[in-house]
Amino acid sequence: MLAFRFIAGESGAVHDFHVYIGGTSRRAMIAVGIYSDRGGRPNRLLSSGELTRPAHGSWNAVGVGATAIQRGTNYWLAVMPTRGSIVIRDGGAVRCRGDEALRSGLRSLPARVRGPVERSGCRLSAYLVGKPSLPPARPTPPTAPAPQPAPQPAPPTGAPPRDGCFPAPGACGLPDPNYHNVGATSSCSSLPASGSIDDGTPGSTIADRNVTGTIQVHAADVTIKDVCVTTNGGAQLGSRAILLDHGAANATIEHVTVGGADGTGRSVDQAVANDSSSDATVVSVYAYNCGECFWNGPWTITDSYMITNGMQGTSDHLEDLYMSDTSATLTHDVLLDPSYQNSTVFGDTQWGSGGPCDNHWSITNSLLAGGGFVIYTCGNSSSIGSSTMNISDNRFARCVSSPFLYNRGTGGTACRGSSDEAIGAGADSHGYWPDGGYFGVDATTYCPPRSGQTWAGNVWDNNNAPVGC
Repeated sequence: MLAFRFIAGESGAVHDFHVYIGGTSRRAMIAVGIYSDRGGRPNRLLSSGELTRPAHGSWNAVGVGATAIQRGTNYWLAVMPTRGSIVIRDGGAVRCRGDEALRSGLRSLPARVRGPVERSGCRLSAYLVGKPSLPPARPTPPTAPAPQPAPQPAPPTGAPPRDGCFPAPGACGLPDPNYHNVGATSSCSSLPASGSIDDGTPGSTIADRNVTGTIQVHAADVTIKDVCVTTNGGAQLGSRAILLDHGAANATIEHVTVGGADGTGRSVDQAVANDSSSDATVVSVYAYNCGECFWNGPWTITDSYMITNGMQGTSDHLEDLYMSDTSATLTHDVLLDPSYQNSTVFGDTQWGSGGPCDNHWSITNSLLAGGGFVIYTCGNSSSIGSSTMNISDNRFARCVSSPFLYNRGTGGTACRGSSDEAIGAGADSHGYWPDGGYFGVDATTYCPPRSGQTWAGNVWDNNNAPVGC
């Protein structure tokens, strides 16, 4: 068990413990707890919770029993694997080690800490969520009636918290697996188990399955709904979890959880591939542990969460969406790429052979973070060609923990003094890289006022400052 001191900033009742679990964790089950402080060390367990399958390389919400905390009071946040091993992030002091691996032989957190415990003076990438205590109402003088406030408009849906949306996209109304508002509507373990599926029936529906293997579709108008797909890709480039093959026109994929078996050697290269040359409609899909979460196109993707944290090899490029000479419309999505290459969205030209660009992008009202460049719209192109682009009203996340260190060997910048190019190196709770991507926000982007190109209303997630093209 590792415990971190926490000073409550507000009084209230907390009910969720959010913690970042690193992508190199293995077969993990975690326990978290809130301890009281006695003499500068953790003492009595106030509340705890467990999570059987934490998402690796991602934030995780763990429910804990409602617990009252008092502003200005010391508490201790404890994290412990009850199975396997986990990697957590700590930082903020000279002796902090950054990513830290934890293993434990305990099955549960102790009710009271009596013996020695490993304490950390560092800052854990974790926070508590709850309901603040309201101050007592000021009494109204008896000689005057209480004033009636003027009607106020309702706050905008998904208004960003003070620290931005990246720490918890669900708090902004964005898709977030920790808020259970994306992916399969039922837990994967509760769905009937299934092996691989090969569907060639036009108009059919594949629903309510927990698939270990792959789904391949060869017919038009097929719907995949309320399904989980886990694929052991064997670290092979070109492995696919869901394939819309030739003839699979007008496919619909909604409320689906899809990814590789883990975030390392058995991840799947392409979580969802569209080789049909027909627009596929994607709604509320959670894609993870993938090298290229969405492949080819065209796509219409809405209310989906994708994180390309499935490392196939150190030389492989990772993208949430890769396409060449086609179109993609993304609305109200979360696109995360903890790697330093390539991007959250990459539009290639003639599969890398070059020529005039013919990619057609629309990315709006979304949260994007990471990659070498966050957006790479016309890779290997010789000219703008017929390409169009609309990048509007998005939030770009960036890490903010100094010192920032420039790596002259590759030309990128990382947070917390790190020049490492590994997954999430130098990241903090605000993002992966200080410039959005390791190298910057956009590359090979044909900016306005060129015809057909729009870049408007985009801001940095941490402070709402404008992000230019």
